[in-house]
Amino acid sequence: AEGKLPQKGGHVIAFLNGPPNFGPGAVNDTGFDEDKSNPISSSSIAYYKDLSVLSHTYNVSIELYCCGLNNFKVSILHNLVLSNGGMVILHPDFGSEFRADLKKSVNRTLGQDGIFRVTLSPFLSITHIIGPAIPYQPPDIPKINVTQFCKMTSVCVDNSFSIFYEISNEISDNFVYFQFVTSYVDFRNIPITRVMTHQIPVSTHNFLNSVHPEVLSVLMAKEIVLEARKFELSREEVLQKIDTQLRNILTNCVSPTPSGEPKVAEQLSLLPRKIFLLRRGPMIGPILQHPDDIDYLRCLFLYSKMSDSQRIIEPPLLVARESGEVVTFASLPLEDLALQSQHILVLDHHTDIFIWSGSEVCGENFDGIRQKCLEYATLSTTNRFPSPHIRIFKEGDSNSRWLLCRLIPSHKDSPTEQLQSFPQLQQLSEPAIKQLRTKFHRTDDVSFYQYYRNLWK
Repeated sequence: AEGKLPQKGGHVIAFLNGPPNFGPGAVNDTGFDEDKSNPISSSSIAYYKDLSVLSHTYNVSIELYCCGLNNFKVSILHNLVLSNGGMVILHPDFGSEFRADLKKSVNRTLGQDGIFRVTLSPFLSITHIIGPAIPYQPPDIPKINVTQFCKMTSVCVDNSFSIFYEISNEISDNFVYFQFVTSYVDFRNIPITRVMTHQIPVSTHNFLNSVHPEVLSVLMAKEIVLEARKFELSREEVLQKIDTQLRNILTNCVSPTPSGEPKVAEQLSLLPRKIFLLRRGPMIGPILQHPDDIDYLRCLFLYSKMSDSQRIIEPPLLVARESGEVVTFASLPLEDLALQSQHILVLDHHTDIFIWSGSEVCGENFDGIRQKCLEYATLSTTNRFPSPHIRIFKEGDSNSRWLLCRLIPSHKDSPTEQLQSFPQLQQLSEPAIKQLRTKFHRTDDVSFYQYYRNLWK
């Protein structure tokens, strides 16, 4: 195919019902785990990396649809797609989500020959970039420490770059500057160049005022997820690194209180909870899932834009309420105390959406509300790619575990702490609250308050 392409540009869509088990890219198709150090796996990884670089040279993107419940060895297959703007897409069946994704794949428009350039003030230097990028140094431009070039492996509206930098010299100005330049050729073969420049004031006293907990949590998450993939860290190693990094940040930003408990600076007060959700989420946490699912979500997260990254870390939980003929949605804290029998809940975890009905609202007379929930889930994800899998179940179903494991077990906390984490309990009577607390089974999972107390020990 290399010698027969009349011009640059193309899109390959392949369908797999199992791991590649024949030819130069064959892998061992037995067992769940793949030892990447064995000769067969190492040879396959090298083959796929070379093929991916070659396809990027010709601006050919590759998408692999893994259909079924087989062991596809996604961590190895990713070597074929990550350098050319493609992706691995998992589908358990050929249902509506598969058909929607296939339609989006065929109609997907990607730019070509993308170059991303970052120019910084001379006091700053880039340490690394996370996203759809590979190193690149233009031959006609000298390599200087204030400019960073990279090739964009994917020119797509849903992708993003996470830029990490350090202060290399003492800052003598009142402002630092960041300039971002993207150059690419769009699907109409028209060259596009976009320039964005940011001027940021230099803090002279309380630097914490410049901290954005949402951005900080996403950057921390992307860095640890990338490290977990690159060095194949175990879950215990990842959790230890996360906790150590969080503890180091908080220790340097606390003040003593009369009770002796450390008080974290207000600007960082949201960070521990977001890191707690990260460590127990599907990219790292104890949710029982196949290694293919974990690596699939990790790679998706590393390339995701800010709003998608936030949703993967902290999925929004909504309760549907009927007022006359209108169904409205209200936000709830991500706590298991939301699993009340009179609730119909919607949880959007980006790759999966769960619609849960309590035992009091399972009847046919509430089907209209569930239909509105389904419509909301479908319409709000129309442009999301890959499409999320929508699961509908009711209280007591075995599938309820998919929702329960994503909620913080705040039922283990004291009544005071439960009111702090889930203020909506104030709307319930004491008998209703007692009944709600008795429905939860014993679990080794820790609540946020339990985790936070252990963090300081």
